[in-house]
Amino acid sequence: MPSATVPDAAPGASKPAATTADAGRAARPKAVRGCKLPEIRGGFEDLCSHTTWFVGIRTDLTLVKGCSLTVRNHVWVVEGATLTLEPGVKLSFDPETSLQVSNGRLVARGTARAPIILTSSKKRPRAGSWGGVGFGGDTLAGTVLEHVVIEHAGQISADGCPCADGAVDLFDTKGRVSILNSTIRNTDRSFPAVDATLGSFARFEGNTLRHNARSLKVTAETFTSISPNNRLGAPVEVSSRIESSVTWPAVDVPILLKERTMIFSRKKPAVLTLPEGARVRFAKGASLEVGDLKGGGLRARKVSFASNARRPGAGDWVGIVLRENTKDTVIEDCTISHAGRRQRDGRGAVTYHGAKLGPGIRITGTTFRHNKGAAISGVDGDCGDAAKPESRNRSHGAPLCGPR
Repeated sequence: MPSATVPDAAPGASKPAATTADAGRAARPKAVRGCKLPEIRGGFEDLCSHTTWFVGIRTDLTLVKGCSLTVRNHVWVVEGATLTLEPGVKLSFDPETSLQVSNGRLVARGTARAPIILTSSKKRPRAGSWGGVGFGGDTLAGTVLEHVVIEHAGQISADGCPCADGAVDLFDTKGRVSILNSTIRNTDRSFPAVDATLGSFARFEGNTLRHNARSLKVTAETFTSISPNNRLGAPVEVSSRIESSVTWPAVDVPILLKERTMIFSRKKPAVLTLPEGARVRFAKGASLEVGDLKGGGLRARKVSFASNARRPGAGDWVGIVLRENTKDTVIEDCTISHAGRRQRDGRGAVTYHGAKLGPGIRITGTTFRHNKGAAISGVDGDCGDAAKPESRNRSHGAPLCGPR
């Protein structure tokens, strides 16, 4: 998505009459109501060396109920302005355009009977027909999308340059954006419906995401702000660092880890608690590693850990690696399958790599299937209580315990 700041001296752009600091002292221009966007205010060269034209909304503007417009250029809400969309407003975006909020506010409150529609201007739109909606680091508190439909977004331009990072893209928003009772659908397969790896929500509740390759791309911390009452429809991708204790919500789709995912902390142990019944899926070569630096822990009960491959095989992903400072870890009544890839420090579906056998790690009632090598790779072949019959752990097709 284009950078969410309007350059002061963009080629062809008219420089604003007052700085952001001055705007707070000067009287704001009178708010405008109607069904018209401002004229083009200028252009700039984006990261892909395109000349990008934009409409700058620098004073409060309300597009009134039932307004329908075709958007020909990027629309940027800046300089403390608020763009309000009333119920029934429809904005149809041309290819390679988007709606950006930076040092501004978007208040889009539709209703169940009169939703706000943000869509493509094409007669026969497809996924990725326009950019999407972006929120920059200076987005103002009170920004909300409620009963809004966002469709056919997430475009890649003709020369392969991305016009968006998702149908909705949050950048350093620090919990100032709420998305409620909205629908996001038919996003290009290259992107998630919502990318919040660099931002966070005030609320994300009651939404329906469908016909997207991925529903959300979030950090471990941002994931905690996702309400369980969303219908996500596609996997949630979580980024690879978990540096504070978090409890992830119960969601109706798999949780996807695409990389080496580490649970650790530089201050006090970070513990990841997974919801009961969660389905955690791993891309090829991915792993879940616990207990670096000051330590970390994992709490999982009745969780399925498996490969994300369409045709999974033994050793698709590395497995769960327990490092020296692993603490407060419980893996109970879980299923772990298609792990055991010998990569980095992985040697089994669960590998003790410096972790100490003892009460700080408890593995019970867990079933291991279709793994490469031993289910549990222990310290000098010793898997402690996890290998005892009373642990109720079972391994199909491979030894339950083996050496590193």
